[in-house]
Amino acid sequence: MRLSDIDYAIEVCRKHLDSTNTRNTDVEDFLARFLLVHMCRVYESEIKRFVIERAMHSKDQYLVSYIASTLDRRLRLKIADLKEDILSKFGPEQTEAFNAALDPDDVNYYSNIIVNRHAAAHDSGPVTITFEDISRTASQSGRVLDALEAALNSPTVLRGLVKLPNIFG
Repeated sequence: MRLSDIDYAIEVCRKHLDSTNTRNTDVEDFLARFLLVHMCRVYESEIKRFVIERAMHSKDQYLVSYIASTLDRRLRLKIADLKEDILSKFGPEQTEAFNAALDPDDVNYYSNIIVNRHAAAHDSGPVTITFEDISRTASQSGRVLDALEAALNSPTVLRGLVKLPNIFG
């Protein structure tokens, strides 16, 4: 997934670093930290959009509202949290589809962004990713979002919307 907000921010930072000759300085480190936080904000927005669009298949505005407000309070970005807190709540088919679509390298790039954002935002350890690492791996990390969106909207899953199990006996 190419996200224009992220691509634009990387390009602006790259131009600034090059035009001011501030590569390998604190300025580059500050911009890398900014990008980590910015990328996670964009990821959160995209994940919320995917889940809300999926919920809208129900045509129940109150359910959609509930899901949106729940996501505002509970969304976490780690892969395990996406599986447990989002996909598993829709059903095992979504988690299975997500797992099948994930590439280990993409997961590594994505996880590296998330872990380093946490370190940058909460001063909980060193940031071990550079501006160049971020710019080189941004699109690959976005493939995790592609897999999530596909899992939520796979044809097998959407066919299941027609016939719901009777859970009330």
